[in-house]
Amino acid sequence: MQSDAPYGLLGDCACVWKTGPQDVVDLFEKEGVKTKVESTGKVFPRSNRALDVRDALVRRLNASEVTLKTGEAVTDLSRDQHGEFRVQTANTIYRCGKLIITVGGQSYPGCGTTGDGYAWLRDWGHTIVPPIPALAPLTTSDQWLHQLKGISFQNVELWADSNVETETQKAKRERLIRCRGDMLLTHFGLSGPAPMNISRVLGISGGHLPIIYCDFFPEHRQAELEQLVRHLAQQSGKRSWLTGLSTHMPQRFAESLLKVLGLDGQRRGSEVPNPWVVRVAESLKRLRMKVTGKLGVLNSLPARGTFFCAAIDASPSAVVAAAPTVAGPISIAAACARAARLVASL
Repeated sequence: MQSDAPYGLLGDCACVWKTGPQDVVDLFEKEGVKTKVESTGKVFPRSNRALDVRDALVRRLNASEVTLKTGEAVTDLSRDQHGEFRVQTANTIYRCGKLIITVGGQSYPGCGTTGDGYAWLRDWGHTIVPPIPALAPLTTSDQWLHQLKGISFQNVELWADSNVETETQKAKRERLIRCRGDMLLTHFGLSGPAPMNISRVLGISGGHLPIIYCDFFPEHRQAELEQLVRHLAQQSGKRSWLTGLSTHMPQRFAESLLKVLGLDGQRRGSEVPNPWVVRVAESLKRLRMKVTGKLGVLNSLPARGTFFCAAIDASPSAVVAAAPTVAGPISIAAACARAARLVASL
């Protein structure tokens, strides 16, 4: 099994490795879907329309003369004594000699991925890799941030350092991940692209939670930010320096930050001492977030373990593992090696 996949174990599965990321991009480009790569490394349609992706896949289905049945949920899968598959729906029963399961994983059940495939494949003797959230919102114990729910920030920089100290250098910690993006404060913690990208490293380092920091002004160096905060305070004059700070950040956030730091937000801007300026600038450049975990699989996009890798041999002990594919956390299971080779050729 390979353990270095970003969203879970992949294993030696030819049908997954056959089509790489660039192959997927090329496939959609051929279908007329122009793509773009965002700062996080994720690929999206230039139109920002998910319908364009769906329509491209439907066109390929139509070109392949595939019959698409919608509004007909599968309720049960089984095999008879002759080895034929029996697919039970709310409307009828389908029978076939070969079967490929693409029911999705367990994340975001509102999209139809309710995790039904786990039970089906487990009943057939497959080993299931338990699903855990991959990209998910973070939970924190910072009550003052919880009270600021609904406030969003654009282009902040988050990074995570290992919470495991070495024997020789107690102060040195391993940098696990760093990313930029938008962030939303919620009643439970942090959400948005940046926190969800950071969430992928939670649970590593022997189970220790990493230390999360936020830089609200990544375009400014420490000295530059101190100069900006000092300027905002002086510009406030006889007014409170909170008034000046609120021109560059949400007022509720600025007010709460000053309270957490034990600083008087109503102090006249012209009377703010330099140590206060330095403390505010340091907090805005390196605010430690007390992360306690992340939301569960149902709120994850995607989840590790929600993609079934094809069982490429006939053994009932074949492993079903996790990985991403063209249409998200789609699961693929094959009844035998021949079916796995069919998937690899798609």
